[in-house]
Amino acid sequence: MLLLLNSTCFFLTDDKRAGIPYFQELFLLLVLAVTACLFVAWKWVYQSKTSLWIIFMGCLLPVISAVLANLNFGQPLAYGLLEERRFFQYLVFFPTLFLLIKASPTQEELAKYFLYVALFCATLGFAYYLGVIPQNKIASFTVDDWTQYEDLLRPNRFRIGSPFVTSAAFMVMYSMKDRVTVGRLVILLYFVAYLWLVMQTRQTMLVWALAG
Repeated sequence: MLLLLNSTCFFLTDDKRAGIPYFQELFLLLVLAVTACLFVAWKWVYQSKTSLWIIFMGCLLPVISAVLANLNFGQPLAYGLLEERRFFQYLVFFPTLFLLIKASPTQEELAKYFLYVALFCATLGFAYYLGVIPQNKIASFTVDDWTQYEDLLRPNRFRIGSPFVTSAAFMVMYSMKDRVTVGRLVILLYFVAYLWLVMQTRQTMLVWALAG
C-alpha cells in the first residue's frame, strides 16, 4: 500500500488533473508524523549516514527554499513550505525501511509489489486517457503560459506512476532473458503502450527506439 500511495497515482497536481484533491497533502502529513514517531522510538535511523542525507533532502531543503523565498521576495514561510512540499516525499524512505526490516520480504516479493503497482498505475492512466474516469473539474489551477501550450499540444497526457511503470517494464524484459512467455510479453506490450500513448514523453520514446 505504501508503494501504491508513493506512486502519486491518486494525487491531484497542477500538471496532472486526475486525482483526489488534497490527498497528496494528507499523505505527506502522515509521512511526516510517522517519520517523527520513528525518530523518537526507533534508534536505528541514527546509525546510518544515508538517513542523515535523506533528512537533509526531505527537511532542510524545503525549509531553506522557503526561508530564501521569504527573504528575497517576501513570500510567507507557510506558502514556501507548501510550494516545496514535494521534497517531503524523501521522508517516505523511513517508513519504507521500517516495513522492509520488519516484514523482511524477498527480492521476488518486492518485484511482484512493483509489478502490481505498475499495472495498477497503467490501468488507471488508461482509464483517464480513454475517458472512463473523467478528469477532476472541481479543483482549478493557475498555470503559466508555457504549461497551457503544452496542454494544448498533448491534452490527453497523464503522468501517472511513470517511474514504477518504466522500472517494471525493464524488470519484465530482464525476466524474459532466459525464456519468453506469452503472459510476460503481453504485460510488456501493455507497459509500452502506456508509456507511448498515455505518458507521451519524447525521452521515453527515444530510449525505447534505441533499445529496439
